[in-house]
Amino acid sequence: MQSKNLYYLALKQMQVIYREEMKLQELEPDERLRIRQVVIKLLVEAYFTWVQQKFRERPAKDQDLERSQLFPESGKVPESIS
Repeated sequence: MQSKNLYYLALKQMQVIYREEMKLQELEPDERLRIRQVVIKLLVEAYFTWVQQKFRERPAKDQDLERSQLFPESGKVPESIS
């Protein structure tokens, strides 16, 4: 359930970025660039900061699962990655 909430929050943040971008359609290229650098750049940076934070907060069991897939108990490297 937690991952569904994260997907929803990520989607909402992307929608905000998209809506701001759509507001710029009728502007001249120079004005679009200026607003992108001021407004949209900050939104995108905030989104990626949030994603990185959520990635670091992943439960240890998820990280252990990934490690166990790469380094199984037998000590053999799975054929899928060799």
